Amino acid sequence: MNAPLVLLPGIDGQVMVWDRVIKVVTDREVWATGLPRGDLQVAAELLLKQVSVNEFFIGGVSYGGLVARAAAELAPHRIRGVCMIGTLPHGTFCPPQIRWSFALLRRMPPPAFSRLYRMHLRRRLHAEGFSPVECQAFSELNLSKSDYLQRLREVMAWNLSEKVDVPALLLKGVVDTEAPWPIESAKEALSGVDVRAIPGGHRAPWTHTDIVVQTMSQWMADVESKG
Repeated sequence: MNAPLVLLPGIDGQVMVWDRVIKVVTDREVWATGLPRGDLQVAAELLLKQVSVNEFFIGGVSYGGLVARAAAELAPHRIRGVCMIGTLPHGTFCPPQIRWSFALLRRMPPPAFSRLYRMHLRRRLHAEGFSPVECQAFSELNLSKSDYLQRLREVMAWNLSEKVDVPALLLKGVVDTEAPWPIESAKEALSGVDVRAIPGGHRAPWTHTDIVVQTMSQWMADVESKG
């Protein structure tokens, strides 16, 4: 029996990004869950407590991929493999705008943060080819300022180990402006990780579902075939 697949959203916590993938995957049980609160280690610990099965694959978009890596560090015996999409490969790749955003947003009152973040998100979604209806749906978030700043801190602090000790796949959309690191540099930084380019941008599970499902499913099957 194939190991289940647990999916995590990006930094905004929008699990809808995986909806189309869940509908298409047929060879294993799959579900998406929100990002647990707290720093990476706490979030990973909470996630591991939430998942009742002993062994599973874990996938994450962007920040969700960092939580997946942290879970693999804490419980490598439970994680069959980690699938990341648009996830920062290493702290040295942290874009300068992360620090600028943190410095700006921390001074904003929460209502102003929510308005600005939704406006910013809609612009990114529109640039990625989302329809007006999809932009509206994806920007309806329950994202607090404190949670968002906590996640930015974790990205900047980078408290993950240099090596991923379980099988790992990193996918990067060829037009992903939110992951502005060269794919060849990611391959050098992540020795032993299968790093590949795919069509689309930062939210490829929604915009390019078929290629994401095909790539992840084949990779997981290969991992399982090796025991």
